[in-house]
Amino acid sequence: DSAGMPTWWHPQVDVDKFLFFGTEPTVWLQEHLKYPDVRWWDIAVALCYISFFFLPYVTAAVLWLRSRRDFYRWGLRFVSLSFLAFGFFALIPAAPPWAAAQCTDVEVSHHPYNPPCLSFGPHSLTGNVLGAYGTGRPGANQYVENGLATRGLNPLHLHFASQLIDEGHSLADNVAAVPSLHVGGIVLFSLFMWTRVRRWWRPFLVLYPMFMTFALTYSAEHYVADALAGAVCAAAVHFGEIGRAH
Repeated sequence: DSAGMPTWWHPQVDVDKFLFFGTEPTVWLQEHLKYPDVRWWDIAVALCYISFFFLPYVTAAVLWLRSRRDFYRWGLRFVSLSFLAFGFFALIPAAPPWAAAQCTDVEVSHHPYNPPCLSFGPHSLTGNVLGAYGTGRPGANQYVENGLATRGLNPLHLHFASQLIDEGHSLADNVAAVPSLHVGGIVLFSLFMWTRVRRWWRPFLVLYPMFMTFALTYSAEHYVADALAGAVCAAAVHFGEIGRAH
């Protein structure tokens, strides 16, 4: 985040508004789905979000026991995707939706990676980069906020997991959003497992990355554009490794 490259603040917003006919999807989703209390979809979002932190390594462990050849194929793909993503994080640092909601155009006009506006908690801000927040659900905060990705863990009594992830967020690179490694990793898993599972599992392999995209967009962790970039990176790594294997 501090390698000196200019941070992207606006292009992702523009792409999302183009894809959704002028509507910013994160703003729209929080206006319509964010309640003051946790709903069932918040739990589903939280479980989907944290699944990324386990899935690649559980997959590797299972493959190690079942097929060392597939283990090495999976490991090579996932490590390659990770290095590719971190290369983009360094070359084109990009702010996520929650950050854009806390800063104005003037505050990020010089493409900073850590502007002072990020030191404040989520709040209503007129003229923010993400866009105006309309009328949300009564009792809910009337502005885009982060933290929705993990609040669904509390009803499951997974307070420690929620606190651990939130603490990780405070130490992480705030502008490592393009590509979404969450979506990229899940798309890579779906592509890799497509021919290795029974056909009735395949709808799950399609819906899983789609729901992850929804979860990340709703929780203001990523733009849809970030998710699409992650999917493209995953496809490039997967099919590139197949080509080298042959």
